[in-house]
Amino acid sequence: MESKKPVASAAPSSIERLRSVQALEAELYVHDAPDGQPRWLLGNPGPFDGVLTLEATGNREGDWVEVVVPVQPNGTTGWVELGAVRPISVNSVIRIDLSDRWAQLYVDDSLVAEAPVAVGAAETPTPALSAMVDHVQRNSDPSGLYGSWLFGTNQHSEVLSEFDGGRPAIALHGTNAPELIGQEVSNGCIRFTNDDIELFAPHIELGTRVEMRP
Repeated sequence: MESKKPVASAAPSSIERLRSVQALEAELYVHDAPDGQPRWLLGNPGPFDGVLTLEATGNREGDWVEVVVPVQPNGTTGWVELGAVRPISVNSVIRIDLSDRWAQLYVDDSLVAEAPVAVGAAETPTPALSAMVDHVQRNSDPSGLYGSWLFGTNQHSEVLSEFDGGRPAIALHGTNAPELIGQEVSNGCIRFTNDDIELFAPHIELGTRVEMRP
C-alpha cells in the first residue's frame, strides 16, 4: 500500500526525554506511598528478558522515587526506594501519529528514521498516550506474525483485559502482512514492515520513549 508522507513534526525537546530507572536486585517492591505498604513485587529480569526498567514520573520524596507500574489501568503509579534502582538516560524518542499512521524516530532531537505503520482496529484502538519501551526482542523467524523485531511498552490496550494469556501491552513490531501497513487492523499494537523496523531497531533501547498521538 502506498502511503503519503505527512509533514514532519517538530523535534521533541530534549527536556521531554523520559526519565527511567532500572532495578538492581532480582526482585523489586513497589509501594503505595513513600514508606508505605508494598503493593507490587516485580521480577528482574522483566517483563521478559532484559533488566526491569520502569518509567519515573519525576516525583521524589526523600529516598523514594515515583514510578509508573506496568499494570492496568494505564498510568498506575507507585514508589520505589532509590537504593533499589539506578537512573538511566535515553536519547531516543518515537513519535507515532495515529491519524496519519506514521512513525518518526528522533535521536538527540534529530529525525533519523520515519515510516508508515498500521494501528489498532476500530474495536481495539491504539490508545493515545505516552509509553516507554520495557522489552526488546529480536525474533528468530522474521516471517512470523511479529516480524523481525518486537518492542514492548509499559502501557496497555484500554479495551482488552488480557492478550494471549498475558497483559495486553502495546508493542511495536514487524509483520508478515506488509500489505496491511497504513490501515487500522491490529489489536492495538503498532505494526511496521520488517524493512522499516530494521531501520528503527539500532536506536531503540530499554527506556526509549514512545509518544502515541491522536
